[in-house]
Amino acid sequence: MLPHTIDCLRLSKAMQTTAETMQLMADVHQSHITEGCQPWQDVIKENSTPSSTFAPLIDMHQGTHKKLVEVVEKEQTMEVRES
Repeated sequence: MLPHTIDCLRLSKAMQTTAETMQLMADVHQSHITEGCQPWQDVIKENSTPSSTFAPLIDMHQGTHKKLVEVVEKEQTMEVRES
């Protein structure tokens, strides 16, 4: 074999080994993300939307505010009538 052919084969083998190693590392990182980080991401997603978590409290507050506005308006109309 010619010397440059041997060098070319060595380079090809080195590139193949490098690619396989990079794929292995990508698989390790992916499994870490899936197993280690996904539960944290799920918790963050659950708590990042307080409107769904606190919907009953928000509804109660809006109902109370609406009733307060009605009472205040009623009191103001009563004061105007009395004057």
